[in-house]
This record gives sequence, structure tokens and C-alpha cells, in this order.
Amino acid sequence: MKDYQDGYIKLALPKGRFLSPTASLLADIDLGFQDYSDKTKQYRLRSARFPGLSAKILQEKDIPIQVAVGNYDLGICGLDWIEEFLVKYPAGALVKISSLNYGEGSIHVVASAEAGIANLSELSAGRNDYRIVSEYPNLAEAFALNLRMRRFRIFPVWGAAEAYPPENADLAVLWGKSGADIETQGLIPLKRLLPVTAFLIANRESLENKDLSQILTCFNSKLTAEPQTSREAKPLKQRPLPEVLQLIPEAMARRFNAVPVAITDNAFQVAMANPADIFALEALAAQSRMRIKPVAATAEEISDAIDFNYKAFGEIEEQVSRISIPTEETDEKVALRAATDTPLVQALNLIIEEAIKARASDIHIEPQEDRVRIRYRIDGTLQDTMSLPMSVHRALISRIKILAELNIADHFRPQDGQFSIKSAGRPIDIRVATSPTVRGETAVLRFLDKSKVHRPLRQANEINLALPDGHQQAPTSQLLKQAGLTIQGYYEDVVSRRPFTDLDWLGIKVIRPQDMPLQVANSNFDLAITGEDWLQEHLYRFPSSPVKKLFALGFGTVKIAAAVSQEMPVADVDGLRSLVQSSKFAPLKVASEYINIADKYLRDNHINPYKLIPTWGASEAFLPEDADMLIDNVQTGKTLKQHKLKIIDVLFRSSACLIANKDSLASSDKKEKMELLAQKLRAGLK
Repeated sequence: MKDYQDGYIKLALPKGRFLSPTASLLADIDLGFQDYSDKTKQYRLRSARFPGLSAKILQEKDIPIQVAVGNYDLGICGLDWIEEFLVKYPAGALVKISSLNYGEGSIHVVASAEAGIANLSELSAGRNDYRIVSEYPNLAEAFALNLRMRRFRIFPVWGAAEAYPPENADLAVLWGKSGADIETQGLIPLKRLLPVTAFLIANRESLENKDLSQILTCFNSKLTAEPQTSREAKPLKQRPLPEVLQLIPEAMARRFNAVPVAITDNAFQVAMANPADIFALEALAAQSRMRIKPVAATAEEISDAIDFNYKAFGEIEEQVSRISIPTEETDEKVALRAATDTPLVQALNLIIEEAIKARASDIHIEPQEDRVRIRYRIDGTLQDTMSLPMSVHRALISRIKILAELNIADHFRPQDGQFSIKSAGRPIDIRVATSPTVRGETAVLRFLDKSKVHRPLRQANEINLALPDGHQQAPTSQLLKQAGLTIQGYYEDVVSRRPFTDLDWLGIKVIRPQDMPLQVANSNFDLAITGEDWLQEHLYRFPSSPVKKLFALGFGTVKIAAAVSQEMPVADVDGLRSLVQSSKFAPLKVASEYINIADKYLRDNHINPYKLIPTWGASEAFLPEDADMLIDNVQTGKTLKQHKLKIIDVLFRSSACLIANKDSLASSDKKEKMELLAQKLRAGLK
């Protein structure tokens, strides 16, 4: 096709989460794609401004791969999928151009609140084998290797990784909007791996051999160079350095909705909700006596940063300024002051309380040459929080030792202890470790929130049922009602990953239908409601799998079909075989979510050579430029016709079905209850 000749530029655009902000960006820089919006029903776009520029809308997961193999010159997608690709293929042809200044959330390593794992340091204690579930298997593996785990297993899933810990996995690597959002799901964020921001990417060969300058110039006003520490980028509230906070008073920060961040290249970097506010820039420059370098941030981020930094810093500094302990005082006198000195007690209490508010896992108190450095470990990374005068060091360490019942007179040996506090009504254990250094003793305070340590939910004799999310959720919810099963938290438009029922022997989780056959085979579930297509995909890969279909449920009916471009001169699979054998399509490129089904179909029909292209949905977008044929699920065929495709064969028909683990069915502890549940579901079909 003309758009895909060497002189033309091809851009891959995302569906889903980044579609709206990307459409706004493209409108702002006037690339000429008027039809790219939430209402877009077509995959191919042509620029009205640049005759040689065309675009295709793809699933975001597919974009880094398609750009890397050279099917597209440029692409826009999330940093998470870029890094997931680069971690496995670091020397590939994918090049990150720049962040596009929008995105949400981060990739986190999390554990269940019921597992008793509060921070990364506990992962190496007492165990050598960890199960890690993720839809980012390469990032998960890189994390485990960087942490030097002795043994670990990665379980790739299509999504819903948050549902698996603690029963089916010890850790999950997943996207989360924030640490607080993750905690609402009963999970503890252990480490923040990277922020999820939209990036412009390019194919290396295209950068070298094509003239992309006009297109890149359009992006230029929106581009921001990737920070060197992008994998460890901090939230705004954790970025201001203690010394820069003193340059702008809290009242001025609130007045101009701005927060100081750092001093770089002789410029004062200030995060602002309105970086174009000339009056604010002049006032901040006059106050700090420095050139202001504004960076954009949301009003909510700035408000959080001001609350987090100024309140904690100001109150702690006020209490510390009231502490007066001569350096020559004996240990006994220092200990007495540490036990009774109100400002010292208040200062330590505030340091601990602010760490808990920041969701820190531990506090590090470290003497430097002339200051005491206080660092919080947040999302697995130590963050400089504040520095205090060296004059308070001995008293601060003594106060901690008194609380942990350690020997205050012993400064030359490591000591361990603990004490407990209550924060917002929650009991928290604080483990203390002190160590001698050449500048004095360091102290590490590690938190364990006892309110988050519970008995694991799963019992050895309960039946575990997996219910589907997505398109099958509504009809499954209706079936459960008809079967007389009351499931709290699983409705047609609302879903909890852990719904519950009044049957105390039944455990339920909501996961992706694509993952269910393998999860049932691994005995993580005894029963599941999935599609016959995904069961068949699993059985073609694992013919001896212990998963069996009990009965069809009658909804979610689709055809698994083979389709090609209407321009391809074939009407059926026989014609396709002849065309491939004539070398006009050699190898035949086949795009599909169903790699194992596609592979078996091509072998059974003696179509060779062929090349499979795994996709994560919207396979029709690949034809005819990036693939010759697709094997996908089809309901009416209207979508295929809209994209000028035709069906040449129907492999089989698929609907929702109930599947079971054969070993569970043979178990005397489970058979009766599994049959009872199956009978209820069968009755609901009538």
C-alpha cells in the first residue's frame, strides 16, 4: 500500500488508557489526525497535514514490539511496556525518544498484607523460593535477579495479578495508581519499580535512514528528556531536598501553589501548577535570589508535597531547636534527658509519625561529618528526608535505645531490640538495630503494622472457584443469580477480586478468563468459568493437562475464525495453501491471540512456511500491512467487514463453560462439594 512505502512515516498509536491524552496531544501539536478519539472505530488514520504520515491504532502491549521489528517508525505507549521489552532485548532496535508528560501510577512490587512481609529486606529471611505473578514477567524477573533471590518462579498472567497473593503467589509485580490505592486491595507496596508515563519511541533504523525531523519537531514542545533515574523516579512530595525548602516559606508556597524541588545548573527548580504565572515566578525569584526553573505538576501533587514537607520539617525543626545537650555530658545525664526531655521526645515521635504517613518501611538515622541524616525507605528506595544538627545525635540515639530497652552505655557493638506504638489506632511494632561507625552510632527503625498481619484465607479443604472479569462478567453474574448463589462483590458492573458468599467452604477469586485453564491445572482453583476457546488454547499446549470441561454455559458464543484481506485472491483454506505453496506469501504471517490454536490449525492444514505474530487483542488491525491472516474470535463478522477482511474458514465455535481440575474431582474431600456447585450452576441454565 502507498502509506507503507519506504518514504512514508508510520506511527503506532495506543488504544485504551492513553488514547484520550494522546489524542489531546496530537491535536495540540497538529499532526492532522482528526479521527483519533474515544469514538474511533477505525484502526488506520491518515494525516491531513503531512501527506506521507499515516498511523495505526494498536493495543499498547504490541507497540514496542512492532516498532522494534520495523513495522512502524514511531510509536506512543507507556514506559511499563517499553521497559518490559527492553529488559529482555536491551540491544534491540527500540529507542526511547522522550517522555510526553502524561501518565498515571507506577509499577510496584507488592505482597499480601496477610503474608507478614513488610519490606524487601524480609524476602531473604527464612525462604529461598518465591512465587512472583505478573503481566510484566520480564520486569518481574529483572527485579528478582537484582534482589539476588536464590530461587524464584515467575508466573505470567494476562492481568488481575492483585488477585493471586497470598494463596497462589508470594509477590506480584503490577500497576498501581498509588501506594494508598494498592493498600485498599489488601496489598503492601514493597518497591516502586518505575513510573507509568507515556513515551515517544522510535525504530533505530528509521531514525538513521528516514527524515523524521518534521514529525519530531511537532513533538518538540511537549518532549522532556528522560531522567537518568527514570526507574527510580520519585513522587513530587519525596523530591524536595531539605536545604531548598528553607528558601521558600510555607505561606509563599501555598500562595503560589508551588513547591521547591532542587538547585540544578545554577537554577532553582520549582514545581508549579501554573508554570506560566509571571507574577509568581518573579516573587519566587526575589525571595530565593535565584533564577527560577519551573516544572509542571498538578495542584494535587503540589498540595501533597507542601503538606508532607513543610509540616514535618517545620515541627521537627522547632522541637530540635529547643534541645540543648552539651557534648561533654556523661551517658547517664544524656540518658536522663533522653527519657524526660519533652522536645526530644516530640521530635522523635514526629519523625516516626511522618515516616508512617509516608508509608515508609523503615527509618535510617545516620551521623555525618556535621549533621545527622534522616532517611525513609519508601517503595524500597532510601529517600533523604531531613538533616538535623549533630548536637542532637547522642540524645536521639539514646532515646531510641531507651524505648527498645538497649544498653545506652554500649556504643561499640551492634544491638537489636524493639518497641511498639499506636498510630491512628493501629498497633505497630518497631524493630531497632544500632551499629557503631567512625562518626557515631547509626540506628535503623523498621516498621511492622500488626493490623495488616492476618491468618491466610485459604483452608485446605475448601473449594476454590475462579470467576471471569471483562465481557463474561455480566452473563456470569446473571447465571449465579439464577442458580441461587449469592455472591457479594460480583455484580454485572462492579467487581471485587475477592468476592464472598455465605457458603463457608467456597473461596472465590475474579481473574482473567485467559488465565483460568492454567490456574486450574496448577490446582490454584478447583472450578472456573472461562471460554471454550481458552480451554482449547491451553489443551493444545498441554495435551495431558488435568483440566476438563464439565459443561457449556450457553453465553459468550463466538466463532474462532481464520480471516484475510478481501484483496487476497483466496476463498478457503485450500486456496490459501496453494497461494503459500506458490511462494507469493512465504512465510505466511499469522496474527493471533490464540498462538497454540493457530499453530495447530496451520500444521493440520499443511500450510508452510508460516510465522506466528502473538497479539493482545485487536488482531484485525494488523492486516494487511503487518500480517497476512488472523485467527481470532468473531461474533457477527461486522468488524471484519468494516476493516475489509473476509472469513475463509471457521475453526470451531466457542462459548462459556465450567471447567474443573480432574484431581480435585477425584478427591474425597472435594468431590461432593464440587458436584453440588456444578448442579446449582446447571440448574441455573434452565
